[in-house]
Amino acid sequence: MSYIIYQEKEDIAYAMLTKLVSLSHSRQDEVHIALSGGSTPKAIFELIAKSDKMIEIKWEKLHFWWCDERCVAFEDKESNFGEADRMLFQQVKIPRENLHPMQGDISPEQATLNYVQSIKKYVPKYNDIPQFDWIWLGMGEDGHTASLFVNGVSLSSDKWVEIAMHPTTKQYRVTLTLKIINYAKVIDFLVTGESKANMLKKVFDQENVSIAYPAKVVKPIEGKLVWHLDQPAANELE
Repeated sequence: MSYIIYQEKEDIAYAMLTKLVSLSHSRQDEVHIALSGGSTPKAIFELIAKSDKMIEIKWEKLHFWWCDERCVAFEDKESNFGEADRMLFQQVKIPRENLHPMQGDISPEQATLNYVQSIKKYVPKYNDIPQFDWIWLGMGEDGHTASLFVNGVSLSSDKWVEIAMHPTTKQYRVTLTLKIINYAKVIDFLVTGESKANMLKKVFDQENVSIAYPAKVVKPIEGKLVWHLDQPAANELE
């Protein structure tokens, strides 16, 4: 399992920004990127919005999708898309049609169906499965990623998008499935903070398979997986 340890959370943000610039200058006509919510992506959005390197990004080539979304309106602070839009996308010259949010203010059933149709329309396929160029994932203290929780959405689901429920708050969410995530060309886990250290140790322990932590079973079919950790999160790995 490949991982990189950074001294500061901001160093992870800069690494992602550099990668974003590079992808926007690739030979592909379109690049499809699926984002996650959480504190680390927010730090990246802030850095990009303030960075001089922002002008190097060819925004018109980039299409942004979301790994999961809470069933709330975009104006709500809990909305992953809403926060990304306010912090970054409203600050840059990206065509609005290049943003593909999950709809949080309609029924989760309809939001799921609509997202499947959007993915089917725009995202290139590999072996008839949609293949994102790049996915950002986070990890919760309970080992969940996207809105794939322990004993939640089946990790063997054959669907592309599923309805999920937070195990504690019982809030409905919409999420990409493990099947779609594992078909991505590149997956970067962005994990920061001391509170994640113990779970990271469990996820990285390949001999312990007693619990199927969703973050642990993210294994790209043919793509590349890298974990980007700050020092506090990586404390128990060394």
